[in-house]
Amino acid sequence: MSLQRQISAPQDRQPFPTARPAPQLKRVLFLSANMGTGHSAAAENILKALQVLHPGVQGRVVNSFQQAHGVIGRVVEESYLQMLKHMPTMYARMYEPARRPWSGIRQWVNETFTPAFLPLLESWQPDVIVCTHAFAAGICDVLKVKYGLNRPVLGVITDYVVHPFWLSPAIDMFTLPTTELAAELCRYGVAADRLRVTGIPIDPCFGQATDRSELRAELGLSESDPVLLVMGGGLGMEPVGHILDTLKNVRRPLDVVVLTGKNERLQQRFQQALAQQPPGPVRFHIYGYADNVHEFMQVSDLLVTKPGGLTSAEALAAGLPMLLVKAIPGQEARNAGYLISHKVALDSSRHRHLRDAVDEALGAGRMLQRMKQRARAIGAPEASADIASVLDMVFACSRPERVLQRVPKLAPVDEESFPLSV
Repeated sequence: MSLQRQISAPQDRQPFPTARPAPQLKRVLFLSANMGTGHSAAAENILKALQVLHPGVQGRVVNSFQQAHGVIGRVVEESYLQMLKHMPTMYARMYEPARRPWSGIRQWVNETFTPAFLPLLESWQPDVIVCTHAFAAGICDVLKVKYGLNRPVLGVITDYVVHPFWLSPAIDMFTLPTTELAAELCRYGVAADRLRVTGIPIDPCFGQATDRSELRAELGLSESDPVLLVMGGGLGMEPVGHILDTLKNVRRPLDVVVLTGKNERLQQRFQQALAQQPPGPVRFHIYGYADNVHEFMQVSDLLVTKPGGLTSAEALAAGLPMLLVKAIPGQEARNAGYLISHKVALDSSRHRHLRDAVDEALGAGRMLQRMKQRARAIGAPEASADIASVLDMVFACSRPERVLQRVPKLAPVDEESFPLSV
């Protein structure tokens, strides 16, 4: 069967048929990672959609690196974040060679840390395993080959690029953001019937229609002036003073909303720097963690952000054009390439100053309108629900009673050591 018949592009996606009631589907294990927030958020979005489809389903979102080894897991995560922040060039040199499929060190790492997952699997007995990070795919490979894992595994790609580390025979089915990635996996030898193009799993609220004027009034923003949304948190965001000094000189009245996420220190630095700025035509609104990010996206005209997978997918669903800054070499740089080539994002590095890039973008009203239309056309606000339906499809695979066919005798496990998520 041809690739085109197996998958469909986001703009002409057909919704997956709702599976027949499957009360036997009780437990789903999500193997994620805290490399940023996107992988875990993707897992939680899928779980929420699945619980709408099957209200009795339980799910656990597990940090794979922490599960593999608490101390080493924390060291790996912290080293990753520090490398992105302080040594991005080194990360790029490691990322690109690692795109070539190879086995040595990777196989050793997978086999060394897989035993730490056995107590969790034996104790909780999941019906399906969902991987939202490539490290977990390698763990599942060892689980199937060495320990006889007898549960279907779904791989969920959360960037607009796929790393060859995902190429594990343990993955029974992949969900992908785009047909381009599906074609790439086919070139790697993955069968087309193992691929489903769904989009990146986000909360569907990002695609909801809203009354912009009414919502702007509720958020304390101008009804007529442009609204610029700045996101990025603490992972490589430009120095606070530089952002304020740059944007305060934008040559037009403007509302600038800055979301710093859970980085309270960054929020305080913004507020302290802002207190020293004289009043001007640019009005700043500084927020920390916000549970209404979708509302800010829906009322904004332009998003200044790093091209993370989930943030980009949320912006597309909201029809929000992007101005990309400081893409991390590797997956973010490739995300940026996809977004720019599809004309839904602009590259700020073409300008010497961020101010000039913002001025040019906001001054091109027709261009922004076309970008908004293209963003909505390729956005996938229902991706989480579609992936939940794919999970139903994966679960239709036969399953024996035990999760593991070959497993050493394990010590008793305290159920409370694996708390429920969501």
